[in-house]
Amino acid sequence: MKVSAGPVDALPVDHCVAVGEGEAVVVRTADDVVAFRNRCLHRDSELAGGRVSGGRLVCPQHFWQYDLRSGRHLGGRGTLPSFPVEVTAAGEVVVDLPDPEPTMSMRERLLAHAREWERGS
Repeated sequence: MKVSAGPVDALPVDHCVAVGEGEAVVVRTADDVVAFRNRCLHRDSELAGGRVSGGRLVCPQHFWQYDLRSGRHLGGRGTLPSFPVEVTAAGEVVVDLPDPEPTMSMRERLLAHAREWERGS
């Protein structure tokens, strides 16, 4: 699912901006635009509002740091999922997010929960 993040010139430099109903964050640097899942690996808090300094994305909640190019946690605790980004000829930033999961009916959710519970006992 392609989501617009707006004109590249309208994105603030070195800040994490939420896009796609908050599912992803887009970061514009002086020479690139990247996108990651909007969840920190530490406490699953939002990365939106975080800053970039020295090629590092810094979580605004607990200051975990990630390499901006790869999304790799600088303490070796995993890698942020990233999303492809395109800057169109017109200067619009487009992020390619995964299609949303199909919604399940209440019956389907209860059955899935019951199956998980049975496996755990």
